[in-house]
Amino acid sequence: MTKLDCTATHCVYNKDKVCSKDHVLVSGEKAHESDETCCESFKPHGCGC
Repeated sequence: MTKLDCTATHCVYNKDKVCSKDHVLVSGEKAHESDETCCESFKPHGCGC
């Protein structure tokens, strides 16, 4: 599995600054820079989702 660094500290998939989700969804099809993308797999702690 690829190691994906993660700075979303309030996401349930963030384990010691690494994403633990198997299949990450990312939006920003027309992005030219990483800050133009967004993690669609983000799930906040305690959201009840």
